[in-house]
Amino acid sequence: WDDKSPMNVIRLKMKDSLRLDYNTSWYRCAPAFAAYGKYMQSHFPMEYIKNYMVPNFQTLVKPELGEMADYLITPYTDPIIMDHYHLKDEYIKCKEDIYKIKTNKTVETIYYYTLRLFALCSILLLIFAWRITPQLFKTVSVLITFTVLFYGLTLYSSWFLYRYIMPLYPIMYSVIILTIYLLIREKVWIRKTKPVKG
Repeated sequence: WDDKSPMNVIRLKMKDSLRLDYNTSWYRCAPAFAAYGKYMQSHFPMEYIKNYMVPNFQTLVKPELGEMADYLITPYTDPIIMDHYHLKDEYIKCKEDIYKIKTNKTVETIYYYTLRLFALCSILLLIFAWRITPQLFKTVSVLITFTVLFYGLTLYSSWFLYRYIMPLYPIMYSVIILTIYLLIREKVWIRKTKPVKG
């Protein structure tokens, strides 16, 4: 995304020379970027892992805020929009206050605990798999596998942003709630013995 990065310099030159819009310039450069990525992976695998995969993994544990870091991207508000909605500058409370002061810390805290709880619950469900019905085990396996694959493919393709992980929350919470239910209600950790006849 950095305008000074080598690949983005090429994209900007193509955009200017062919008079393309922003999105079209990315699509036009995509094959060249893909070929470059494959070349780097096949010829410099250790450098690729060290300089791409490892930083991506760090953002898995603590994702980037992305647009949430500063929602008010431009330093001014479009006068056409302001006029259309009959707004004045003094009417607008900058949205970055909502994210920076309130929302971001909450989102970071929720993700911190959700990720760790999901990992712990997944391990517990695998440990007590022999006590779970086959249908329930298949369901849990699908949920855990999907989440692991989602994380793996994102790790391979991009760094993590909180908004990228949003589709996983319902799945992760399902695994967490199911585990708590099995531990408390079903008491799966207690070995059930058959009553002795006598």
